[in-house]
Amino acid sequence: MSLVPLLEAPSWETSLRSTAELTAVAGQLHEDSPMTVLHTEAGAAEVRLAAMDRLRTAGLRVRPVLAARRLQSAAELSGLLGALVTERGIREVFLAGGDLPAPLGPYRSGLSVIESGALEGLGTEGRGLDLVGVPGHPAGHPVVSGNELMSSLVRKLSALEARGFSTEITTQITLDPAAVATWLQAVRGRGITAQVRIAVPRPAAVESLLAFCRARSVQTSPAELERCGWLQPGAPRLADPSHFLRALVREAGTDLEGARLHICPMGNPGAALAWLRSMASA
Repeated sequence: MSLVPLLEAPSWETSLRSTAELTAVAGQLHEDSPMTVLHTEAGAAEVRLAAMDRLRTAGLRVRPVLAARRLQSAAELSGLLGALVTERGIREVFLAGGDLPAPLGPYRSGLSVIESGALEGLGTEGRGLDLVGVPGHPAGHPVVSGNELMSSLVRKLSALEARGFSTEITTQITLDPAAVATWLQAVRGRGITAQVRIAVPRPAAVESLLAFCRARSVQTSPAELERCGWLQPGAPRLADPSHFLRALVREAGTDLEGARLHICPMGNPGAALAWLRSMASA
C-alpha cells in the first residue's frame, strides 16, 4: 500500500488553549478534515462552545469530544448536546471515556453514554448526529486488559451502529508501528469495518514529545523512541514520525486500507502542515 492515501484529509485535534493557532491556518486545511476539540480542561461549557464557534467561523469542521467520566450529570450532557447539535447543527462527536480515576457523574464509560439514549433524537427535522467516533488502544491501557479493550470497542461500535450512527475509530498515540499493525489486524479480524484514524504527533524535540506523551498517559523514553525509529542518525534530538508511518505501511499492508491520520499538532499546526506536505511530496 502507498503512503499517500493515509495522508489525505487527516483529522486534527486542538485544546481550548490552541484554537487560535488552528484558525490561523484554517485556509490550508483540507475541507473534509474534522477538528477534534478535546475535553480535558476544566471550564464552563460556554467556554468550550465559544472555542468551537471560533473554529466553525473559520470554516472548520468541528468534532467535539464528550468525555464520559467528566460529565457531572445527565442534564449537563443533554444541555451540551442541545447546544452542539440542535442549536449549531454539529453532526459528529467523539465519545471518550475520560480517564479519570472515578466518574464525576453517572457515566462510567462511553458505552454507558450510548446506552443511556442521550445521543438519539437530537436536532431538527429528524436530523441529529450522523457520526460518533470512539477511541482505539493499540498500545493497551494501564488498568484495562487487551481483551477487555477489544470487547469494549466491539460493543460500542455495535451499539452505535444498531442506533443508526456511522462510526470511526481514532487510536491513542502509539509509537511502535508493529503494535499498531498487530492491533489493526485484530480489529479487522473481528469484522470491524469502521474507518480508523492513526494518531500521530508532529515532528518535535525529544523532550517536547516525551512531555506530550506523559500528559496522555503514554509510557515512553528516548530508548523506546530510538527502538521504534523516531530518532534518526544526524538528528538525535528530533523525534520524527516519518519512519513510523513508512514502517506501518509495510507491516499493516491491506489492513490499513481506508485508514487516515489523526494529527496531534502539539500547539503548532503550521509545523505539522509543513511535515505533511514534505511526506506527500517525498
